[in-house]
Amino acid sequence: MTSGRLGVKSWEMAAFPLCSLPNGVILSVFDQGIVSLSNFLTTVIAARTLAPDQFGIFSLFYATLLILSGIQNALITGPIRVLGVQKTGGETTSYFHAQIYLQLILGIVISLISVTVLIASASAKSSTGISFSLCVFFVQLQELARVILATRLSLVSLLLLDVLTHSARIVLVMMLAMGDELTTSSLFLAIGIPCAITASIFLRLHRMEGMQLKVLLMRALENWIFGRWSLVETFAYMVSSQFYFYITALMVSIESVGALNAVLSVLNLVNVLLSGVMGFAIPIARQRLLNVSFNAWKSWLKRVGIALTMCVLVLWIVITVLARPLISFTFSDFYAEYAYLIQIIGFSYVFRSVNTVLIAAYRTAELPQVGSSAQLASATLSLLIAYPLIKTFGVGGAALGFVVTQIAWTLVYMYYLRIGSLSENSVMQRVI
Repeated sequence: MTSGRLGVKSWEMAAFPLCSLPNGVILSVFDQGIVSLSNFLTTVIAARTLAPDQFGIFSLFYATLLILSGIQNALITGPIRVLGVQKTGGETTSYFHAQIYLQLILGIVISLISVTVLIASASAKSSTGISFSLCVFFVQLQELARVILATRLSLVSLLLLDVLTHSARIVLVMMLAMGDELTTSSLFLAIGIPCAITASIFLRLHRMEGMQLKVLLMRALENWIFGRWSLVETFAYMVSSQFYFYITALMVSIESVGALNAVLSVLNLVNVLLSGVMGFAIPIARQRLLNVSFNAWKSWLKRVGIALTMCVLVLWIVITVLARPLISFTFSDFYAEYAYLIQIIGFSYVFRSVNTVLIAAYRTAELPQVGSSAQLASATLSLLIAYPLIKTFGVGGAALGFVVTQIAWTLVYMYYLRIGSLSENSVMQRVI
């Protein structure tokens, strides 16, 4: 991508040709692999350097970071993945400009609220609260750049952006660890600073033009109409998944939260596959629905779903067999005692692979409220079962909760399929 004023060509210059679908999938998965490897190495270094209780605190903060990223996904990046695909000509420039302005506003609001709540509630030291809030702002800004590039299928530029970001992060984290300076506060700065640098480069290459307030409000309303259901979904997701981190910390121990995070980090290989493939598959699905036919859209998602589910099943079996030595070698013998959690949580990923494709189908068909219904159902169920599960099985109960969540989602998605929400007539009436 070249510098200069943002125009249609600058967004599309590195766009990956749609005829190269296999190469596109490989690039997308490879890019997600870089991101996930960076997250994994960050977690490993933190677990090996910090005391178990401090690593548990970091894990709670990181769970909060994911929740706040869900808000961004609902209001900014989620709508971009679908609505940004259909923007053409000069509208492309205005559309993505508006999204950048909206993200800057959202990021400032979220960061200010975060630091105020953390410091006022004495939940963290002021230095940790400030570093965490800065990290949230810059991580979200860099994520916006990633989503814009992915939506435009500018996969080479996306890959370069992530290589720069995450190689710098790992270098910083390793330097802090080797210098015995790694703390929860410095760790969040090490995560946020590379994001700040690469996001700034992205914005510099695509210099911003003025934006009329009415245009900005129009785009914000467009995002809200599409993303309001995803916002409900975000809070429901918090209850049905991240909620278990907080309950485990209260009912079991802060060290158990760290162990749960370590197990999820090992299983992150599955997330690489899911996120990488779907990051490429969703724009393709939307384009096929808008520009080819309903059957082309349906066939594409069906093939993606079958392939993903089979791959996830194989990965789960392999990781389960190697669980204990893998955790012991990667983290420590302390966390290896929790290796049995991999068998339980890994099983939930089989359902998650199916759910990932189904929710992509509903969103590209402009039915994001279905995802909200699934999340609300699982959230309600989690509120009912979280306490007895963790009370009875300890941290293993939290792992069982992840399985119940995914099964609940699958059942809701199947219900909407059964009543014809994704029938040809129903879908085409909405998208035409």
